[in-house]
Amino acid sequence: MSEDMQAILGESIIRGTVYQSNPLIEARKDFDLTGMRIFILGLQRLNPHFSPRDKFFDEEFKELFIPSTKLADMLGNTRYLHEMKATCTKLFNATIEIDQVGGTVLSRLFRKLEYVPGEGLYIWFDDLLKPYLLNLSESHGYTRIDASQIFNLSSTYAIRLLELLLQYQNVKEFRLRQEITREIKLDRLRFFLNVPEGAYVGRLNNFRRFVLDGPIQEINSRSVYSIRYRTIKEGRKVTGFEFKLDISRVPLSVSDARNPKFHNDAIEALKALGFTEQVSRAIFAKCLDATDCFSRINRAQALLDRSKKPIRNKAGFLRRAIEDDWRVQGGNFGRKKSPKVTGFMSLSEIFDPVLKALKTSELAQKNGDLTPSVKKNKYNLPESIVQNLTEWLENEMSLETAQIVLSSYNLTLEQFREEFLKK
Repeated sequence: MSEDMQAILGESIIRGTVYQSNPLIEARKDFDLTGMRIFILGLQRLNPHFSPRDKFFDEEFKELFIPSTKLADMLGNTRYLHEMKATCTKLFNATIEIDQVGGTVLSRLFRKLEYVPGEGLYIWFDDLLKPYLLNLSESHGYTRIDASQIFNLSSTYAIRLLELLLQYQNVKEFRLRQEITREIKLDRLRFFLNVPEGAYVGRLNNFRRFVLDGPIQEINSRSVYSIRYRTIKEGRKVTGFEFKLDISRVPLSVSDARNPKFHNDAIEALKALGFTEQVSRAIFAKCLDATDCFSRINRAQALLDRSKKPIRNKAGFLRRAIEDDWRVQGGNFGRKKSPKVTGFMSLSEIFDPVLKALKTSELAQKNGDLTPSVKKNKYNLPESIVQNLTEWLENEMSLETAQIVLSSYNLTLEQFREEFLKK
């Protein structure tokens, strides 16, 4: 047994935060409950690469060992140990279907997944999962989840539903409201939750009872989160659901994206720019998390280096650029609202028009007031949103937020680029 494996024998099994890329969050996972828990356990030992400035991260997957005694405590019943070899065989042969253009199926998830009776469980992810679990700096966004909040849920539907809603936890509007809202079409929900083909078709009451109501009741009673939902109809036909996740009761240790393991590096990076400890922490408080902070630092330094005019107060320039998340627009420099210079836009300045257009469009659809501009393209995507997102992507803005906006219309970035950017 290696030193790395021995080192974890004294640690708690359920600890801290786990991360998955957003494509993996929205993938169809062919896991049963025990398989899902084993997958979560494997995620806990990973140290992903979030930013180009990360000093310490895993370049390769490592083998994880969990002794039988701790595994029994974690599962809550020793009978699961008698079924563990069969469970590992089933999980080893399971698949993950990522719904991208052309479809992607990962059929080999583990390099090693073995249970040795009387000894323990060995977990070692296959390299196919690197882009989705380790190389998160290169992914299309990622989702942070507190493992203890999902591990003890007894329904795969509950775990998956909570993961899907937490994908939107860093959207500024939702964080301010302390409530996450997400609409999901019925067919997409069946895909996300891995509902068996043909199950509950034409029997919406049974679908709601077994796939939604029971799992949601469990989430509300066994986690710090609370979910409610309503149906979305086209005429008399139910086509989807709107979910609301209340995060007002979530402790700071669970809800805060600024994981202490990573935010110290971000604060040190700010101090390296010449800021004091107090100022560095104040600047960091303006960022969503450590990854966002590193991205802002990189952009601010790039803007400073490319400025054609001498900047006397470089510290002040960098602080404003980082706190307001200044962006480059068309090679010109300056803040958008300044009468002297143009080009910089804060994230809120970019996202607010998109969000406003999205709300206006939704309101118009509910009132039956669809103008020609709303129906102009085959995706029924409002022209105002098309214009904002086109400028956003052409200037290499945040892909994660663009995905969130497009998902409201059941669109992917690839579909948007194909329809609107490649003409």
